Amino acid sequence: MTKKNKQSQLSQEWIIEALIQLLKTKNYHDITITDIANKAGVARLTFYRNFKDKDDILLTRSYQLFEAYFEELKANNKLVTIPAALHLSFNYWQRDAETLDLLIKNQLFYLIEQPFYSFLEKIIAENSQLNQLNTIQKSFILGGTTQAMRSWITNGSKDSPAEITETLLKIINLATLSDHS
Repeated sequence: MTKKNKQSQLSQEWIIEALIQLLKTKNYHDITITDIANKAGVARLTFYRNFKDKDDILLTRSYQLFEAYFEELKANNKLVTIPAALHLSFNYWQRDAETLDLLIKNQLFYLIEQPFYSFLEKIIAENSQLNQLNTIQKSFILGGTTQAMRSWITNGSKDSPAEITETLLKIINLATLSDHS
């Protein structure tokens, strides 16, 4: 990594952290680029070299987190399984619950959904069972998992990642359960 790339990466980290810190005390729509740059200790020009706008900061952060999640998932599991993917995702969300809650409270959840959908598509592509699903089934899994995460975070993440994973797996297995009745 060149010195310029390292400096750019550090600037991005500082800007991301500055916005998250500002969200703890201000409404997202009241935060300006100048506020973020000042909090991060960078010039506005540095901000615009790294990001288009405030949404871009949060999208970049989301993609970074989901990329780390996906790499960890692949490293820990030769075959990406549904239980492993769900459990690890809830572990990640639990670690980031405070920030996710800030985004939800500021009506910014769509900035999590967009990158999450992209990474769920990657997970589906890695799993032969999931890859056989049709578009409606994939949409159901994507939407259901995302909304379950939102509800879990909003309600204080009281269940452990293992418990919430088990709850979702029971729903996914409802068709199997109904076949036995």
